[in-house]
Amino acid sequence: MAAHHNKARRKFPRKDFHRAVGFLFNGEYHRLDGEEMSEGGVSFYSPRLFPIGEDAVISFQIPGGSLVSVRVEIRHTSTVVQNEQFLVGCLFKNLEFEHKREIRAFVSSQSAPVGSFKMHS
Repeated sequence: MAAHHNKARRKFPRKDFHRAVGFLFNGEYHRLDGEEMSEGGVSFYSPRLFPIGEDAVISFQIPGGSLVSVRVEIRHTSTVVQNEQFLVGCLFKNLEFEHKREIRAFVSSQSAPVGSFKMHS
């Protein structure tokens, strides 16, 4: 039930983002695997947990767009471990308008956003 509630609260549609992300936290750089992206933030898998509410810097390439480096706030870490990895969700704090536009175009591009489906006739 809680997962359904979280989806209802989401402000932006998400899309799978299975690409490398760079994550700088407390002076330590981590190369991690992205999971999902939206205009509001990004999630990725990590072998370690990060404290919720803390700031970090994340860098990634928007598919078909710019290389982005932006400050984020860590908003979620999973309690369930998959393949010895935690799912970490971050909120963009100062994403430039142009990058928001590029992410919006990526999320709305041909393949369906996460959690949606298309009916075939």
